[in-house]
This record gives sequence, structure tokens and C-alpha cells, in this order.
Amino acid sequence: MRFSIVKRNIKDSVFTTLLSIPERRYLVYRAIHPEDETTTPEDLRPAEIKRALVYGKYNDCGFTVGDKLLILLEAQSTWSYNIVFRALYYLFLTYWFLIGKRKQNVFGKDAVRLPEAELYAVCTAKVKKRPKYLQFSKIHFNKPSSPWVDGRVRILYGDPDGRDIISQYVAFSQIFDDQLNARRAEVKAAELRAKKERRNVQEVFRDIGKEAVRETLRLCLERDILSEFLQERQFEIMIILEDDFVQEQITRAKEQEWLERGEKRGEKRGFDKGKKEGKEEGLGEANANCARKMLADGLPIAQIAKYTNLNPSAIRKLSKVA
Repeated sequence: MRFSIVKRNIKDSVFTTLLSIPERRYLVYRAIHPEDETTTPEDLRPAEIKRALVYGKYNDCGFTVGDKLLILLEAQSTWSYNIVFRALYYLFLTYWFLIGKRKQNVFGKDAVRLPEAELYAVCTAKVKKRPKYLQFSKIHFNKPSSPWVDGRVRILYGDPDGRDIISQYVAFSQIFDDQLNARRAEVKAAELRAKKERRNVQEVFRDIGKEAVRETLRLCLERDILSEFLQERQFEIMIILEDDFVQEQITRAKEQEWLERGEKRGEKRGFDKGKKEGKEEGLGEANANCARKMLADGLPIAQIAKYTNLNPSAIRKLSKVA
């Protein structure tokens, strides 16, 4: 069973590259199901969920094992509870295209036949709370369960001392994140220098990214983390990681620029508003003083209101007339 959806402007991640290799896809399956000793690499078929609805980096994939459909997502260094929604979204999108491929009719009287699904997310973030499962109803409905719509995703964190492929992938990702974090100050300084020298900031980011990638690969090979995979696909992995780094820095720089622009606009609006309010307050006090003098001279309230633009009730308060 194999089905795919149109891929457009989507970059494969290291995660999907790893799972595109049948032997390593099998190792991922065995890490999830160590009890299954009968399934062979040939029993696993990729169920691609690449689609025109997604732009940017593509880091979600699936495969079938007999009558089961496994969908795996990568939860990266920025953790999000929306991973459950994403998993269910991909599941039903995959089901929908599978139904179309099989030419089944969802409006017919016979129930469409679907493979049983298992949903997983590989968490590469260094998080303190490590729930084994995330449940849709708890996160999005704030209820322990729902009889109407529900589902859960198992979170795979890897084992720091483990040698299975998921543990190695998590270790690889965290080493790369550490290398990026170690260069934050360097990135900021390089960004300012590039603006001053009118250089292409993307080239500067790429130079720093290359250093981070080289050091990541060196450490992983030294520690025997995904070493065979990284040696086989070294050039490809370097390009993927460098592109990731450059894109992340450009996005961050743009966000910072927009934030600064927003702050400046906010300051200007605040100044203009304060100036306007101060002017109105001063004008109001001047009119009140004028009204007091006119009241002292015995002028009627209607006439005072006409010349001061004050409300008659406000003038009565000034004169202490009920």
C-alpha cells in the first residue's frame, strides 16, 4: 500500500531523509515495537503525506506495516502541544487520499476500510516534563476525555544512554541545537556588521551555519551517533542543516525588525495620543475656568455652554447647582 500527495516548495528534513531509507525506517519501527520480531524491512511501505498545503520544511512522514498505519512527526527544539492536532490532521488527510486511491465511496452505504493508525512524535527538545502520551481532549477541550472527538499521540524522547536509532537521532538534534545556541552572540554581531558593511546577511549566516554543521558532524562521528548514516549522506545533510540555520536566522532577524518597527510605531502613537490628550485636558481646564468666571458674573448656563462647549451638567457641577 503506497500513496502520495503532490509535493510543492517543501524541503526534506534530516528526519524525513533518515526515514526514507528502508533499513533505517525498519530500525525506527523496531525501536517503537521491540516486541515484533517477525516483521521484516520489506513489510514496511512508505505512506507519504507530502502535500500542496504545506510550505517550508517537511518533517512528518508515515509508513504502513500490514494493516497498520504509523505516522511520525518531529517535534523540534520549540515544543508545541499542537503536535496532537497536527498528528490528527495528517492522519485524516492521509486517510482521505487513501480512500481516493482505493476509489472508495464515503457517501455509499458500505463502510470504507482503513488501516488502524498509531501516532508518534519524536521530541528533540530538552524538556523537563515528559508525558508519555498527549491526548487531544485534554489539550484542546481541557477535558480528561471526549466521547465525540479524541485521539492521542505517543511522545518519543529517546534514551540518553540508548543506542536505538530514535535515541541517536534525538542526540544528534540536541548536539546541533547546542552548536546553534553557542553561536547566538556571534550571529547577532555578524548581523550588525553585515548591515554596517552593506553585505548580504544571508552569506554571513551561511558561513556561521557551516561552522555549526561541521562541528555537529564531527561530534556525532566522534561519539558514534548516526555515524553510518551521516557518512553516507554527509553532503546532503550539510546542505539541509545549513539551509535550516540560514532560514531560522533570517526569520528571527525579520521578526526582530518587525518588533522594533512595531515598538517605534507604538511609541509614536503613544506620544501623539498623549499629546492629544494633554491638549484636550488643557483646553478643558481653560474652558472650566472661563465657565466659573461667567457663572460668577451671573450668565445663564445655556449661554455659558454655547461659548465654552461644556456640557450643561458639567457647568451645574461647577456652580454647585443641582
